[in-house]
Amino acid sequence: MQSIAEVRYKLGNLMMGADQNPSILFCQLATLEHAYAHTKGRITDHDMIVTIFEVSPEKYRPTLNLVAENQGANLMPSHLEMAMRKIWHQNGGNKGISTHVATKKNTKIVLNAFTGVYYVCKEKGHRTLHCPTKEQKGNGKSIKSSSKQRFSGKCNHCGKAGHKKNDC
Repeated sequence: MQSIAEVRYKLGNLMMGADQNPSILFCQLATLEHAYAHTKGRITDHDMIVTIFEVSPEKYRPTLNLVAENQGANLMPSHLEMAMRKIWHQNGGNKGISTHVATKKNTKIVLNAFTGVYYVCKEKGHRTLHCPTKEQKGNGKSIKSSSKQRFSGKCNHCGKAGHKKNDC
């Protein structure tokens, strides 16, 4: 019984802002659905549809009502999700996570899976291409390589002359 009350409470606390990407709402619903899939509090499609109608901003309501009317008894949460995503994109919504994240001043989102430390600047999370200290006064040379003389041998990594494997 506790899981039923718990899932109802969590569904009741979901919210969606007027400028929020609907994908966030559907990710939250999917997370709850997965978390309670094997409990007595299992979330049904009906529960999800009711929640979507309750938390969706006013601008989505006419379209959601039309989708519900057209689908009738076959209505699924995925039908509502597709409709809301179309409205979001037609209204100029970002393809990112949320407009609140994207509007922060000087925010730059870089999708980067590198978690190591870049050997030149000794900072974590980027490679040469994304190094914030790489360029010094627009000369295009890295800080490390601009401060030492050119290597006269061949690279053990790529075989080209003029640099070492560490600078490749």
